[in-house]
Amino acid sequence: MENDKWYTEKMEVKRVEEGRIIISNVLLGSSGRRVKILEVSDNHREEVERQKLCFQTSLGLSSEFFLQGLVYFSEGERCVFIYQHYDKDISDVWAQDWSTFKLCLKQFLQALSRLYQEKNMCYGNIKHHNFVISEEGRPLVSGVEGNLLPDDIRAQDAIFTGEMKKLRRVILPSQNLGPTPTALEMFLDFTAGCELWNMIFCHPIFLDFQHKLYYFLIGNQYLNEHLGDSDLAKNLRRMIGDQLRAYGIYEKLAQ
Repeated sequence: MENDKWYTEKMEVKRVEEGRIIISNVLLGSSGRRVKILEVSDNHREEVERQKLCFQTSLGLSSEFFLQGLVYFSEGERCVFIYQHYDKDISDVWAQDWSTFKLCLKQFLQALSRLYQEKNMCYGNIKHHNFVISEEGRPLVSGVEGNLLPDDIRAQDAIFTGEMKKLRRVILPSQNLGPTPTALEMFLDFTAGCELWNMIFCHPIFLDFQHKLYYFLIGNQYLNEHLGDSDLAKNLRRMIGDQLRAYGIYEKLAQ
């Protein structure tokens, strides 16, 4: 065995954080279970301590949304962290179409909402290699430092906005799916300024056809009843019409 105890058949996958972190596939002990290991040199003490914090935090988070740590130990002049196996991270091509992208995005956002609302934590250092896709295609989040949110509401809002902007910067450029759909661009703009997390998952981008149609028709009815033929109402109706076309609702109604 490569370290006389924990793993065999080590195969390096990538180096991140300017080479400070080495990520590899290995087989775990005599069980032959595939896992990921993350190695950090003892020369990078700050990163070692940060990774220890992330590992300990992972033990208290739901396996439904977060990558689970298994064990860590010192080996020579490095610290080794063993995590459950995953297939790829979002610096690789991980979505074959925008529908898959949207489903994964929702799962990542649900993980962040768990942190904010249930654990009272912020994420921290959002990086490509901390948002991963399991072998089963399930999106998972890792690298959570576990820092508590401040009590001040305005400070919390600033953190939410900053982390949503960072997520957008890391999640969109990693794909090669062509121009981002207008609806998705509008949704990402919406998340950056959204004050209530429950509102995010009621956004039309995550709704089925019937619910999308319902919301748009209610909006149009409100304009007719309360704003009449004002210039504002006309502009809003035009925007609603654009969104109906963007979601394919006009086409589906015509079928």
